[in-house]
Amino acid sequence: MAIEVNRVPLKLATAQSITTTGDKTTYRPGYYETIVYAVSVVVTTAVGGDVAQLTVDHRPVVGSNTGRTTIATINLPASLAVGQVRYREGLNFTVRPGGEIVLAVPDASAAGAVDVELNTAQVWAQPLNNTAMVVST
Repeated sequence: MAIEVNRVPLKLATAQSITTTGDKTTYRPGYYETIVYAVSVVVTTAVGGDVAQLTVDHRPVVGSNTGRTTIATINLPASLAVGQVRYREGLNFTVRPGGEIVLAVPDASAAGAVDVELNTAQVWAQPLNNTAMVVST
């Protein structure tokens, strides 16, 4: 039986530029499964010029885009001041050791940077239930 631990904020990115597209950073659980409940974006450098879009994606296997899915999309308007927050909740998505969460920018803005935080909880489950995990000798 899996037991959920208290929810914990997990900083995924700090002052991450959103002026270029592509994958920006990842989170990879190493021992316990992690449930992602919500994602929030705090503007640290004003967004300007045009709309920006961020996605939080799941890769079932670290580094592989096979089976990659988007679990949340955050749209930032063309003019958004420092300190503004945008968020998505109700995600309730579980990522297992061997998989990863990816912060991506598929649509960049002319200016801007953000902090990105995941609202998470680790799940105390037997690692042997995950075939990607093997006890080291």
